[in-house]
Amino acid sequence: NNNTARALKRTKKYINSGVDGVIIQGEDSKHLFEFCEGYSKLRLTQPLAVILSENNKVNEDELKKLGVRIVIYGTAFMRFSYSIMQNVAKSILSNKKPCHSSKVIIGKNDEYY
Repeated sequence: NNNTARALKRTKKYINSGVDGVIIQGEDSKHLFEFCEGYSKLRLTQPLAVILSENNKVNEDELKKLGVRIVIYGTAFMRFSYSIMQNVAKSILSNKKPCHSSKVIIGKNDEYY
């Protein structure tokens, strides 16, 4: 892929200028795999990190096989927690208190304090 080739070429320049590691946004699995395979062929010592988006179906084991040493989940926690925060807000509005809301949202047996 021409985009991957250009990205790898830029990566070599960054490495030659002294960066401590390389990070790539993992939006597209095909491009991500191509880049990781190309990066591993360069046989560099700088760690490769990947930022995964929540719509990416790649898991850590697959990335590890491709030479990725760091996986960053970016905004995944915030995006997934947003719907929970909405449910808490609705519960507070309808119950006029937060105490009932927390038990409904996180479960009666879960400790949160």
